[in-house]
Amino acid sequence: MGRIDPVKGLEWLFRSLPRLSFPLQLEIVGDGQKDYLQSLKTLASQLEIEKRISWAGWLSEGPKFDKIRSADLIVLLSRHENFANVVLESLAVGTPVLLSDQVGLSDYVLENDLGWVTPLDQEKISQTLEAAFRDSEKRRRIREHAPGIIRRDFDAGRVAEGYLGAYMEVSKPSFHGKKK
Repeated sequence: MGRIDPVKGLEWLFRSLPRLSFPLQLEIVGDGQKDYLQSLKTLASQLEIEKRISWAGWLSEGPKFDKIRSADLIVLLSRHENFANVVLESLAVGTPVLLSDQVGLSDYVLENDLGWVTPLDQEKISQTLEAAFRDSEKRRRIREHAPGIIRRDFDAGRVAEGYLGAYMEVSKPSFHGKKK
């Protein structure tokens, strides 16, 4: 969802598809540099998975959220990602997520059992995708409970209080000298 860039780890995801035991249709939503997009399409062709991938391009907010809501799973295998808004956007509408352990919200997802987290290891990614496919009960539970959890934990007032508290903490004067 959004910027298609090498940091997002799509190559890892593409290389996982031929290993899966279940049929999967992957939809890529977003846009990126033409050369990089072409390299992904070439990789898909080399792996003989091009028929399992569709390219939606860039979507505005309304259609983007419709896409997120209709997905069975949002996958983000970033090599590094500080926060990842798409994780909260997905969970806010009840769509489970599968993340790399390099995504800032991966610990939150694990703590609240809102999806799956994997290291950036080809075999582990395939195993985690298989686990997400097999666990329809967990996906159902996430669809039902995630929106409420996200509203509770990421309420604007609560987030603002957290920022204010953090600001107050770091702005306290500190004295490193000796007491007299």
